[in-house]
Amino acid sequence: CALWSIGCILHVLLRGQVPFSGASDKEVMIKVRAGVLNMKDEDWRHVSEEGRDLVRKLLVRNAKERFTSEQALNHEWIKGHAPHAKPGALQIDLVGNLRNFRCKNRLKKMALAL
Repeated sequence: CALWSIGCILHVLLRGQVPFSGASDKEVMIKVRAGVLNMKDEDWRHVSEEGRDLVRKLLVRNAKERFTSEQALNHEWIKGHAPHAKPGALQIDLVGNLRNFRCKNRLKKMALAL
């Protein structure tokens, strides 16, 4: 469950949206259970195939088939990017994705309150 959650967080950081969304909690749960991810849209254009692969492997529904923490830490995307990352250096897209996610969350809460 923890690694699946990390996959959700990584999805938000890379794309700016949750991996499974819907108009209601029920609709979200249906999508979570189906486990179908769409990584072909324009919002993924700046994410490498290795980054997409890590997200997919963390969001596998069956825990026995999902990546372990050791597998995640040894994934080519982590090994290829983590050693080169500068402390405190955030990509502009990442900050924008987080702002976008926060705004969409507020808008959804307002819509559900109506």
